[in-house]
Amino acid sequence: MTARRDRYRWPSLETETEGGTDTDLELAARLGRRGVDRASHGRALVKDAAGELVAWVRSRPESWSFDRAGAELEAGLAAWSDAHAWRGVCARFLDALREVHHDARRRGGAPGPREALLEELGLWLASDAARIGDVAWDGSALGEGARLVNERDVVPAALRGLERGAELLVLGEGPLVADVLGEAQRSGLAPRVLVAEGGGDFAGRRLARELAERGVRTSLTYDVVALAALDRVDMLLVTTDSVGAGTFLARAGTGLACAEARRLDVPVRVLTTRDAVMPGGALRLPAWCDEEAWMLWPDAPAGVQLESQCYEIQAFGIASEWLTDAGSERPTDLCVRGMKTTAAPPCDAPTT
Repeated sequence: MTARRDRYRWPSLETETEGGTDTDLELAARLGRRGVDRASHGRALVKDAAGELVAWVRSRPESWSFDRAGAELEAGLAAWSDAHAWRGVCARFLDALREVHHDARRRGGAPGPREALLEELGLWLASDAARIGDVAWDGSALGEGARLVNERDVVPAALRGLERGAELLVLGEGPLVADVLGEAQRSGLAPRVLVAEGGGDFAGRRLARELAERGVRTSLTYDVVALAALDRVDMLLVTTDSVGAGTFLARAGTGLACAEARRLDVPVRVLTTRDAVMPGGALRLPAWCDEEAWMLWPDAPAGVQLESQCYEIQAFGIASEWLTDAGSERPTDLCVRGMKTTAAPPCDAPTT
């Protein structure tokens, strides 16, 4: 793996990736195995997709035109986008590819679509290892700054004010909350964690397993039972992968739990990062929850309607504090730091 600098002078990678080696494999087929992935989280999905895209873009001919590139990119990414771009980091990845495609076209075709895309993809693949300085990326095409936020930057703020032996109810899942609670255990705070399980994707079970592996005292219960436990916990922790303009995406039942926590004077803290902020600010519920209702009941008889959506959209104000990679901050400030006000148009749309 060797670093290089392109004509825009930002560090990138000229690297062999873990993407597939069959250069004739179309993009949709390369990404297809991730289209049904319900367990991986945004950063893993983005890095996997970036690796596959590098291998695919390198296989495109030198004569690859912007028109053809735009059409092939949108067709190849469509299923992946439908499955995952409800997450902020996945939506930002797609937006970056579209932005760099249109930017290169505006510049008169130099660099061409291959070179421009490879440079941007290199910045995503380099993001964790190189961090590309301490500059916050502004969302611009080939702009300076790390594409992926280091989730561990949330940990210091999340541990401040956490008392030893505190009992926490967690609504949500993912590496971020696992890192926070794992570090709390490592630091001697010995939290007691109650994880709520509600959706058919077994997200609560996955989090409980990871916390147990880190030595955290963990209990797993149904989400409706967790509501009854609010009168004995010290804090309600909520996670979100998607932040919009005034709203955020949360596991179903979060709004009800937050209302009960407020009534009981239990603090509600949201854990998230800047790269969860959606380009343009519009949120959408994951379509797979409704489309894969079999996860709720595989052989439901005729006449039973399955309401299998396991996420909901909630207003910023239901939480008492937001803990992010910048520390404790207002969600509106998080949006100012991280939101592109207008999402880039699809690659096959006219460049303006």
